[in-house]
Amino acid sequence: LTQANILDQIRLLYEIVPETLLDGTNTGLTGDLENVKLYLSTANYRKLELAVSNTIAQNQPAGFMLMYNADGSTTIRFLGHEISWSSGIPNNRMFFAKPSNLIVGTDQISDIDNMMMIDLRQTTGEQAFQIVRYFSFGTQVNDLNNIALSIN
Repeated sequence: LTQANILDQIRLLYEIVPETLLDGTNTGLTGDLENVKLYLSTANYRKLELAVSNTIAQNQPAGFMLMYNADGSTTIRFLGHEISWSSGIPNNRMFFAKPSNLIVGTDQISDIDNMMMIDLRQTTGEQAFQIVRYFSFGTQVNDLNNIALSIN
């Protein structure tokens, strides 16, 4: 993705968003108003900020809005959907999803290998053990049928 093509790539991705994701029928609840968001990497969010800012001076880019918040921050929206960034998303990916469809998960490979028990009797004098775990984790998708993913 580049600053020159990011707006068009977001529009193309939006075209493949499942209807059930946008209209709330995937939950079976009438009037499901949970917002669908667009997620992308930090680097691509910066490209998006520049692209939207550059085109606002000429004309508001179709479908994109740059909102200024009371705390001084800005929010970019596309057709009403908030665009969020995350440092864990690879630069060649972006996706539309509901926040409730994203969960924190581990790789389950390093979980058990990286566990340590510390006997506190020898360090603090307490009659206790401390368990320390090191593991990798990241964003997992709960339902793959309710996400629109772009890999560029």
